[in-house]
Amino acid sequence: MKLENQTNRKLKEVFDMYAPKEEGFIHTVIPVKEVCPYGEPIARSQARRILYRLEEFRKVELDFGGVDFMGQGFADEVFRVFQNKHPDIELIPVNANESVLGMVHHVTAGMR
Repeated sequence: MKLENQTNRKLKEVFDMYAPKEEGFIHTVIPVKEVCPYGEPIARSQARRILYRLEEFRKVELDFGGVDFMGQGFADEVFRVFQNKHPDIELIPVNANESVLGMVHHVTAGMR
């Protein structure tokens, strides 16, 4: 983890982004590249590790920065299987390239 000593950001601002006072911690960000450091996210087992305990949140940002490719098994486990089990949780892919977004669309085609 890298921390900047000089910042204009206030602690309250950070807490408010992830934990509104009346609701507690409801938002999290998962850096996919850091969770899959030895390769691209391709396997369902990798997805299950990322998804562990995410049912405790209402909004989950999956940061795909630095990820060039995502396998169908990984995408299906996250964006179809998990999402169908937890429709009240908002999964948001961020910093995703066209290939990653294409796989998300592929596995979610026909949902809802």
